[in-house]
Amino acid sequence: MEIDDDGIDDDGIDDAKQSHLNHALTPHQSLRPDQSLPSHQSLPSHQSLRPDQSLRSVKTQIEQLLREAGVDDREARAETELMIEHATSLRRAQQVLNEKTQLSEEQIHTLNSILEGRAQRIPLQYLLGETVFMGLKLKMQRGVFIPRSDTEILVEVAANKLKSLHESKQRNLKVLEIGVGSGAIIISLLKLLPFLDATAVDRLDDALALTKENAEALGVSHKLKLLKTAEWWELESKDFDAVLSNPPYIPVSDAPSLPPEVVLYEPPEALFGSDEDGLGFYRKLSDVYSSLISPEGGLIVVEVGDGQAEPVSKIFSQGGLQNIEVHKDLKRLPRVIACQASSAAARVH
Repeated sequence: MEIDDDGIDDDGIDDAKQSHLNHALTPHQSLRPDQSLPSHQSLPSHQSLRPDQSLRSVKTQIEQLLREAGVDDREARAETELMIEHATSLRRAQQVLNEKTQLSEEQIHTLNSILEGRAQRIPLQYLLGETVFMGLKLKMQRGVFIPRSDTEILVEVAANKLKSLHESKQRNLKVLEIGVGSGAIIISLLKLLPFLDATAVDRLDDALALTKENAEALGVSHKLKLLKTAEWWELESKDFDAVLSNPPYIPVSDAPSLPPEVVLYEPPEALFGSDEDGLGFYRKLSDVYSSLISPEGGLIVVEVGDGQAEPVSKIFSQGGLQNIEVHKDLKRLPRVIACQASSAAARVH
């Protein structure tokens, strides 16, 4: 796998990361003086778990601590199961079968360390050092955007579109991901579709380094080229069959309403889009896609935020993109836009 950096020799490794750089790439927008971060409760850190308890008792205590901190019931239950699995290697079904088992001091110590981090509202994925996306276990670290399950629909839509395109072109397809983050999207697609040759860009070192590590662990690094750049529209290679992105799209004005796990710990470059409405990335892509897409034409597949499908579809339509489709996530909310860029010859006309 190559990691290139603008102005650095092509074989040099300049790791970086993050699934957000894309915000049309103006410097990160900071909160205005009249804006404040969301208020939040902390976990009662003085309540440590004791080692002389059964697994069932420990699970009950952890769930209660999380609920008291404002974590909803469903999330508290899911987080508790993940913590227990991390400390004991017992999957959910095994936890049920081993409810009476007494946990060791080492296991209790591990759980208390995780709870101490959660008391500060640090995201669980950062504390565990891993997350699961599309059934793949990915390493995770602070400074890198945490992939959400909602984004799996982007992978599914892109995979179906790319399969059809491959059948039509009967050759390997070149795919670009803008803002790679942990590598969740592009690595999932490389695992699903062996006919892809991928390039992924980001401007943050942590992101590219983590993507490199995940790609190597999952056996797809030979199909992936990583580039460190903020000006993704100026890439030398401009003949991609598809461009994919889960860009930052949250308006900065929405920051006070975000959960503390998000706004206090995740990279702001991954969250907040440029322009007042957060849609700066989509405007930039609409303006420059013709310089990235193959002369034969190609696909664009992007994630959008709540209430953004209609305005983004309008931006793309005004930019000349065709066959615009909106796909809903598991919550039945519009989440992904897929569209086609016509061939160079058609664009001229």
